[in-house]
Amino acid sequence: MSGGPALDLEGARRIARLARLALDEQELALFAGQLDAILRYVAQLEELSLEGIEGTSHALALECRTRPDELSGSSPREELLSRAPAQDGEHFLVPRVVGHE
Repeated sequence: MSGGPALDLEGARRIARLARLALDEQELALFAGQLDAILRYVAQLEELSLEGIEGTSHALALECRTRPDELSGSSPREELLSRAPAQDGEHFLVPRVVGHE
């Protein structure tokens, strides 16, 4: 990786906007520096030779302990809806989060 920053202030500003973070200029500069350090570290890791090393999802060998799926009853709809902060008689009502600016 070159000696210049991996992430400039404008790139950090764009990422903060996408993450819906309201940062002032001082916080943005700190955020940019931290992200730049992370990106530089990842670039260092990408330079490692991993030939002959098997991929893993965890440092320790783990076994998944599972139980058999068993059919069981559920609570009545009316009871569940009565606990909701907002409902229309048939459905839970939740605030819109996708496509909302």
